[in-house]
Amino acid sequence: MGDPTCGVTHDDVRAAIHWALDHDVVVLAQHRLVAHTVASEDERREADADLVARWRLATGLCTRR
Repeated sequence: MGDPTCGVTHDDVRAAIHWALDHDVVVLAQHRLVAHTVASEDERREADADLVARWRLATGLCTRR
């Protein structure tokens, strides 16, 4: 689901986590499960990208395709 044309920064992930706290706790829980239990860095980055993509879609940020 992540949008590779936008890139994902640490600040993006942080903002997406803060957004999810108020707007989509289920998505936040899914992200945290991967971020804190999966040993693979690639899987963690994919989870970050998915969370950021949901945040961007919900807030209208970086919608280019």
